[in-house]
Amino acid sequence: MENLDQVERLFREHRTGLMADLDGTLSEMVVRPDEARVSPEVRRALRLLSAKLPVVAVITGRSARDGLSMVQVEELTYIGNHGMERIEKGHYSVVDAFKPFLPELRRATDTLNASLKTPGMWLEDKRVSISIHYRHCQDQEQAHRDIVAAIDSLPNRDKFIVIEGKMVVNFVPAVGSDKGTAVKEVVKEHRLGGGVFIGDDVTDLDGFRAIRELRQSGGFAGLNVAVLGSDANSQVRELGDYTLAGVGEVSTFLDWLATEL
Repeated sequence: MENLDQVERLFREHRTGLMADLDGTLSEMVVRPDEARVSPEVRRALRLLSAKLPVVAVITGRSARDGLSMVQVEELTYIGNHGMERIEKGHYSVVDAFKPFLPELRRATDTLNASLKTPGMWLEDKRVSISIHYRHCQDQEQAHRDIVAAIDSLPNRDKFIVIEGKMVVNFVPAVGSDKGTAVKEVVKEHRLGGGVFIGDDVTDLDGFRAIRELRQSGGFAGLNVAVLGSDANSQVRELGDYTLAGVGEVSTFLDWLATEL
């Protein structure tokens, strides 16, 4: 990552927060989500940064509890399920708009569980959303088509949105929450004059766009850091102000930032 002096200046001259995706950013991508791990080096850097910055937030498609369990730094803010839930200072909350969707989500979960039987496909029930993984399927393109068709055939389809990820389709209640709204809420709640968002996937594009919108509105200094793995999406590359080549470089960047501050 070049121009680190500009990054350092952002943190020194503004009340700046750090926000980051989890999978593919703070932890390596793995075949099964339950196999993912956050390295001791990343954990150490995040703990140090939490003591030096107004806020360090992990914004993930996983559940907030799953995020906390992986990172194991209680001082951070964990925003899970694409902005629908959070854990902050040990307190768990879910957006009020979700509650009417719970019966519909349960019915959709049962229907999708019964209809999606392709070998290698796995439905992850995250309580307030569903993630359908197809990385293990022999024909991934056909598996993706089958998932989309099954979702589109649901009688309550209009009450949900689909968020695509790396070999995963996320089925989320249409409550108006995403990683972009999560970024904006963190900025507002912590009265930030600056912010850095780090992400790697198409599900992080809303977070990147939020930083750009805040920056363009004036009075806010923000930077997007795109983590470019081997299968990086072109839009992720385009919206990044800076780039890092994988989780290893994220770890190095966080360690540098914790030391410089």
